[in-house]
Amino acid sequence: MAAGLGQLSFSWNEVAALAAKAARGAGADAGQAAVFGAALVRHLGQARDTGEILDALESLPRGPIHAGPLLCRAKRAEASTFDTRERLPQGVARSYAETVGQPGTSPLEVTTLDQSYTLGADEPAPMPERLTLPTPLLTRLNRLAKETYVPNSDASRAGAGAGTSDND
Repeated sequence: MAAGLGQLSFSWNEVAALAAKAARGAGADAGQAAVFGAALVRHLGQARDTGEILDALESLPRGPIHAGPLLCRAKRAEASTFDTRERLPQGVARSYAETVGQPGTSPLEVTTLDQSYTLGADEPAPMPERLTLPTPLLTRLNRLAKETYVPNSDASRAGAGAGTSDND
């Protein structure tokens, strides 16, 4: 997915880091956030529906971002079934499953809160070198990532910096 005129492209690491920080800002724990970052890279690289990602961010602290790492664990263990009471759209589930890096393993039967489907052992398409994020997704990720910042105040700046001792 090449960047169009006026659009920014990002490295995989930039997208994963921003996604992880956004998930943390929305209430995910550090482990869930890190796996979500990797899954978002796969999701965008495979040109899947970004609306599913926006919905997942709205569902925190439950939902797909909570269930995705559990699906990864089931895939690593080569389980044949995975059941969750969370909503986990098939595109998001596939993106999480692809982060495990075990193509060619047996299919995984997934049952979620609102649907059932099979994640096959398909080889994912090649990933692009850089990723372009749709504006609504980029805006939402940045807004949630800002929730992790320390509020700007005199108290937060107290003791910040080298002060009178700079030993560089």
